[in-house]
Order: sequence, then C-alpha cells, then structure tokens
Amino acid sequence: MRRFILVLLIAAAAPAGFGLAAAEKAKDTTEQRAGSTSSSEEVRDWSKIDTNRDGYIQPEEMERYLQAAWEHRRKGATAQQ
Repeated sequence: MRRFILVLLIAAAAPAGFGLAAAEKAKDTTEQRAGSTSSSEEVRDWSKIDTNRDGYIQPEEMERYLQAAWEHRRKGATAQQ
C-alpha cells in the first residue's frame, strides 16, 4: 500500500516539475529576446520609404529607397578612403 501511495505522489508531482522547467525555459527565451533588441539606429523609418503615403510599400518605392541607401553607403566608403 505504501508503494502505491508513493507511486501516486511521484506521478502527481512529475507534471508540476515539468511545468516549472517549461516556465524557466520560457523565461530564458524572453530574456534572450530582450537582450537582442536592435537600437533605434537600426530600425527603418518606413514613412520615409512610403513616399505616396498610402500605407503600403510599393516595389518602386523600395527600389528607390534601396538605391539611395546604396549610394549613401558607397559615398561614405569613398569618403573614408
């Protein structure tokens, strides 16, 4: 009878232990995400790309933005040399 009660107690406690492990893992993942946030300098200002202000980025708008960004970086690299 004691073995039966012991087995029941272990079986009842096991899911609680698994739940704690899952909560700890979720906490670690959340902390990792919080540590990997990008700075405000790395975030694009989508309003600069959306030139017609319709709330959507058209392929032409993105192409113009990327071309301008590429030229800006190329000029910066040339100035450093």
